Amino acid sequence: MPRNKRPLYSSLRDLVRVSLRDLKPIQIEQKPNTVRMSVRTRIFVIVLICLGLILTTFLIGNYLAPAGSFLNRIASPIQRGFSAIGNAVSRSSERNRDIDALTEENAALHQQLEALQYENTVQKVQLEKLTELEELYELDNNYADYPKTGAEIISVSPGNWMDAFMINKGSSEGMQAYYPVLSGGGLLGCIRTVSYHQSEIMTLLSSDSYIYAEILRSGDRVGVSGAEDLQQENLCKIEFVMDETDIAVGDEVVTSSLSTVYPPGIRIGIITQIREKGDGVTGIAYVEPYARIRDASTVLIITDSLPLQEDSEP
Repeated sequence: MPRNKRPLYSSLRDLVRVSLRDLKPIQIEQKPNTVRMSVRTRIFVIVLICLGLILTTFLIGNYLAPAGSFLNRIASPIQRGFSAIGNAVSRSSERNRDIDALTEENAALHQQLEALQYENTVQKVQLEKLTELEELYELDNNYADYPKTGAEIISVSPGNWMDAFMINKGSSEGMQAYYPVLSGGGLLGCIRTVSYHQSEIMTLLSSDSYIYAEILRSGDRVGVSGAEDLQQENLCKIEFVMDETDIAVGDEVVTSSLSTVYPPGIRIGIITQIREKGDGVTGIAYVEPYARIRDASTVLIITDSLPLQEDSEP
């Protein structure tokens, strides 16, 4: 006959009926599992652990060496790239500093150069002025018998500046037409027109200029005239009959006693070239004036020349 089982709830009721004071905690006794080793066994275990650590370190080192080499191969170009960038930045900074320094130095040198150029220009102008004054002083001594006065050139002709000049003296200072004008090493021209405080000078290069002159070496008399096509070359010309005139390159030309405007013996210029005119009879000699026509600024005026009539030829 099977055993009857008690229902669960019945056991719980029985448990509830038991007084709490009669319940005691269940005590479970645990026995420690102790492992007992001898001293020799412990030493052996420690030695094995040490050998294992040494072997592990060796193996890890061998295994990581290729990885380290690979990482070095990867990192080396990067490191070189950063190093190159750093060097480039450093060189660029130094270059910029050098450029700034050179720019400042260049600006300072440019200012010094401008100052030196200005000083050189001033000295050059002063030297030219001194040279011109020395030449005028020499002219004054060479023609000491003639009364003279100095004047400044204040403007040039609106057409060809070597054709005519204006000076700062006129009738109020005693100027008269046809007074001879000297500059540099010789004759420059003569006064053509006069106003109250100014006068116009006609130079040797003017196509209206004609001067009775002579060859100093041979004494042959010639006429020196200006020409428009020779003004830019700073030349005058002499037309002569070749078989009747003794003239040669290098001859000096001076004013003749035939002139009623220019005193005799005043230096005009030097013969630089001679050629035939083309007819087989007439020759042309080119005269380079001694006067400082191109860069004259101060002139001497001989003030005892007799004025000519309007229809007279200088």
